[in-house]
Amino acid sequence: MSALYSVVDYIAQNNSGSSSGGHSPSTGSSLVGSGSVGIAIDLAKLILGLLTAF
Repeated sequence: MSALYSVVDYIAQNNSGSSSGGHSPSTGSSLVGSGSVGIAIDLAKLILGLLTAF
């Protein structure tokens, strides 16, 4: 269930927050900065979320 939430949260961030970089402060990417670093963090969290499902 946590993996499903991670996927939904990831898609929601990219769709709703695309104008602001597609990252919400809750992801922690605001601490590192926007751009490819934030995208890499989101992808890593998405992959970890998918791995925990199995």
